[in-house]
Amino acid sequence: MSICTKVAVSTLVLSLLSGPSSAFAQGGVNVALIDISYVFKNHTTFTQRSEAIKKEVKDYESQMNDQRKALTDKRAGLQNYKVGSPEYEKLEADIANEIAQLEVAANQKRRDILEREAKVYFETYQEVQEAIAAFCGKHGIGLVLRYDSEPIDPADRASVLRGVNRAVIYQDRIDITREILSSVNAPRQARR
Repeated sequence: MSICTKVAVSTLVLSLLSGPSSAFAQGGVNVALIDISYVFKNHTTFTQRSEAIKKEVKDYESQMNDQRKALTDKRAGLQNYKVGSPEYEKLEADIANEIAQLEVAANQKRRDILEREAKVYFETYQEVQEAIAAFCGKHGIGLVLRYDSEPIDPADRASVLRGVNRAVIYQDRIDITREILSSVNAPRQARR
């Protein structure tokens, strides 16, 4: 092999080895990670709104239990009448009517709560998305990947399965979770 051929081959090998890495460095995308679950768990407004809904559910369940107890007491009152008597049939019809009304009211309340809960999740997610977009624009980040930072509990089968099914992501100081959480928890005036 002549010296010219060796130089040409060496130059070709060097250009192939250095080509993609320099091209990647020039056209690469800055990547960051975010733990959306962590942001939601620690988002002040989301937590307050979720707790308010949970309290409303608990209060409504207590109210429903009181109404069920009243219906149970009415049912016990059926024993005071002879089966088939007009009083018995009227009380039985009243109880059936109240049960039906109670079920309709419970279904309407359940639907209302689920819709409001979905709205809280949606609005919070939109707020987080806006904070991510602003942060990324400010810091030149072109791609944000979602990951789960919660450690796997080897004693909990469900935790292990969730961990095994996670996307494999190696991150080295590219986690923007806390910055986004600080942004969404800041007063609205400070965000603008």
